[in-house]
Amino acid sequence: MCNPTKKTEDTIPASATQSTTWEVKNTKSSTAPLATTVPREPLCIFPPRIYMLLLFAASFYVLNHYGLWTKLAVFYAITWTMNPFSGWSDVLMMLKVTLTQPRADLPFLYNTVGFFYIFWKAFYCYPAETVLWYLDDILFPEYRATEIKEPLFLLGQPRSGTTMFETLLSEDEDRHCSMYLYEMRYPYLTVQYTVDFLSHIDKKYFSSRGYKLLLETGMLSCLQETGERKDMRRLRYDLPDEDDLVFFWHTFCHFLLVGFFPHEELVRFNHRFSELPCSTRMRYMNLHRKTIQKVMHRRGQGKRYLAKWVAGWNGQLDEAKVVYPDAKYVVIVRDPQESLRSWMKLQGLLAYQLTGNNVLRNHPEIRETIIQENILWFHKEVEFCKTTSRENLLVLRYTDIVQDIPQQVKCLYHFLDQYIDKNSKFYHVLLGSKRRQYRHQKTRINPQDEFISEERIERDFPRLLEEIEFSRFNLGNDNNENGKD
Repeated sequence: MCNPTKKTEDTIPASATQSTTWEVKNTKSSTAPLATTVPREPLCIFPPRIYMLLLFAASFYVLNHYGLWTKLAVFYAITWTMNPFSGWSDVLMMLKVTLTQPRADLPFLYNTVGFFYIFWKAFYCYPAETVLWYLDDILFPEYRATEIKEPLFLLGQPRSGTTMFETLLSEDEDRHCSMYLYEMRYPYLTVQYTVDFLSHIDKKYFSSRGYKLLLETGMLSCLQETGERKDMRRLRYDLPDEDDLVFFWHTFCHFLLVGFFPHEELVRFNHRFSELPCSTRMRYMNLHRKTIQKVMHRRGQGKRYLAKWVAGWNGQLDEAKVVYPDAKYVVIVRDPQESLRSWMKLQGLLAYQLTGNNVLRNHPEIRETIIQENILWFHKEVEFCKTTSRENLLVLRYTDIVQDIPQQVKCLYHFLDQYIDKNSKFYHVLLGSKRRQYRHQKTRINPQDEFISEERIERDFPRLLEEIEFSRFNLGNDNNENGKD
């Protein structure tokens, strides 16, 4: 437990960092066999972003040619000390495992992927972004006074419809403010105001041709928009996305890092936020809170912050309950038999695009460790729904959303004590969403993508639809005379 500290505008409550127990009671998976056997996927010829080697070589030449080593050392000493992002103990732990435990089943270049990722973060990203972070405090200190009042977090296991629901709700721009992916990657007001200015110039003088060019050339995509991953999960800088990506971009504790560090102990580490040291959890949650404050200060005044947070079952949601004590939560529940195999497939595709190695397909022991961690996440969802006050919690079925999106959104607005104006733009967007949902196609799971069997899901995962109590509403006929629904 953390020692109590005084709460200020720049620190989060210490009580938010009280760890929770991550034990799954009565789980049969302790003696479970490895996941189903699937064919290996060939590695890329070269790991993605191999161009970093050229950047490192060019940097070395410039530093050596102009004799900048001493100045650079001073710069690193200052920025590393003031770094507001990842704790160095985590970085050094990952670096040690990467260098001392190379995988025998991977070629040399692929055993260096984690090392170069750390090198890129430590020597390029963190120093430059530390300057940008503190520059905001100098130029825009007023953002720290921005209130995050009753934020709305959309929860659920991955592949439960949270992206669709967030995208729809974010269309109600008069009430909701969601964070775009580029704002998570660059949580710096200096950068965001620059983007606003360039966007304004592009719209006013060039009829948004610059934006269209970026979109057509794929420069607004975080990863190359090709193959099955594109159809399963879009990752575009100009669209809202899930809050846990803040932790991926700026810390060393996120499940997407398993491709960079395919070691069982690091897979567990990257799935268990709750087991980080108290000071590290405080640091990361403070980073998250300030990132939201900057967005709300810039373009969210008078609105409710809206975000999805599907990876928060790693312990982040336990911290969020204290950091955001008045937060509202909407949990979308889907049968694991319908979502889990799709989620396992997507993790493999993401790992392949990030590192050139589909770790779920190529490393059975890593796949099994990920399955074990997902069992914990599912049990945490059940626990969260049982322990969270119903005043702050709305629980919806995925199937109900698919069958009638407008009705479920109506339930949500009733939960928030709000109404939908029939004359508003959002009302017409809502009506159109039902037609779009009818055209939605489910993800196909081919035999070679069966990372986990139906029998294993039935045996080891909780039956969410039976163990979670769903919210009930008696909406009746609440139409009124001023045209609201």
